[in-house]
Order: sequence, then C-alpha cells, then structure tokens
Amino acid sequence: METGQPVLLDASRGRGFFASQVNSVGPKDAQRWVWLAYDQLNLAFLESLERADESLGVILIESSRKGRSKPFHQQKLAFLLSNQRHFALEVQALGIPVHFVSTDRSFGDALKGLGDFGVIESFEHAERSLRKSVETLVAEGKVILHPHPGWLTQREWFEDTLDPQVKKERLYKLNELVNQGYLEGNQRFLNEIVDVLVDGPSKNKPEILAGYTPHQKLVNFKATNEHVGKIVKVKINEVKTWYMMGELV
Repeated sequence: METGQPVLLDASRGRGFFASQVNSVGPKDAQRWVWLAYDQLNLAFLESLERADESLGVILIESSRKGRSKPFHQQKLAFLLSNQRHFALEVQALGIPVHFVSTDRSFGDALKGLGDFGVIESFEHAERSLRKSVETLVAEGKVILHPHPGWLTQREWFEDTLDPQVKKERLYKLNELVNQGYLEGNQRFLNEIVDVLVDGPSKNKPEILAGYTPHQKLVNFKATNEHVGKIVKVKINEVKTWYMMGELV
C-alpha cells in the first residue's frame, strides 16, 4: 500500500453540498451490499438480483486515480462525477442505503478497505481495467460477480462452431462476388484512352511497362523504358479482373 492520504473517505464526512446531502451509513444498514461501477448506474442491476426479503445497500466509489490513469477530457470527467453523485442521491431517496466512497486509490484497493461490509456483490464489467482491478478480490471470494443484466459480449459467442466446408463455400462465394465487381468496374474503360503514370517494367515481362490510372487501375502496355516516370496516354483494348491491357497512343 502507498502511504499518504487515507485510502477511503466517507463522502458524508466531507465538505460541500454533496457531503451535506448524502447520509452516513454503515455495514449494518443493509444485509447485502452491491458495488455499482460508474458505468452501471441503473436500478435494473439491483432489480436483476434474486433475494428473499433481504435489504440491499449500494456502494459507489469515486476514484481520483481513475481520472489520472488516462488523458480523459475534463468535461467528460466532470460529467461522470456529477452523474454518479446524482445517482447516489436518487437511490438514497428511494430508501436504499448508499455508502459513497472517495479515494485516491484503485477501485480494488477501495473495495479491499471495506472489509466490514462483508462479501461485496457486483456485476461483470465491460471495461478491462475494472475487471483487472477486482480480479484478485474475486479469486479470494471477497467480491462476487453476477451476470451483467444488460448487453455484454459473451466469450462463447466468438467460439468457432462453423463447419469448415461451409466456411469454404462462403469464401468462394465472396471471392466470386468481389472478382465480378472488379471486372464490371473495369469494363467502363474498354476502348477508352486513359492517362497512365508509368511505374516501370512488368515483373513477369520486362518488355511490358506497368502503371496506374488516376482511378488506381493497373495498366500493362508495350513501350520502351524512356516512358518510366512519365504520364502517357494509353488506349485500353482488354480488361481483366485485376488489371487492363492497352497500347500506347
């Protein structure tokens, strides 16, 4: 642990308007305590929990370390802080105990300092930094993670369950459509005279020069190396999927 400022500060003991509005609560004010992260400020999370007449309390954590971890836009930070404080007062107005903590440490350290609140419940986190912050506490059984009640990508959704033959058929079909599209796109240049910036000899046939049109179309034509680096006029007399053939005008 670092030394310096205290790890936790009960917001109700602070100064300012918010401190004067939030109530001071303790572990015995609820039978179960649920930590809602700053991106989970919705009562639907509490409503998703199964309970048998057990009272719930909410833990909210305001971490200055999180604000310093990245170059966040200051207005975004102000919005997040304001949003969480408003949510705290709204939940409190519903009669649900809210323990609002201000800290200069990580979320994991803050939760570790709330040992008197017993096993703290929470929900699966979408943000990787939040998952990393509490993974040790989860492994130790000090934090229990519930399934996210909203949309959250599941690992199994990305498991490869598609038949290999189906993959091949889809790839062949995709390639066919792409090739057809390129060929049809090149057809509009047939018998047209286009400007070509000459790159140099073709890789396969030194007597053939290769270059590109303003549309980034590859054009091959017979000519001498004196044209390399110049823009020349070429009449297109044959089109392929990936290139066109022509003759120097």
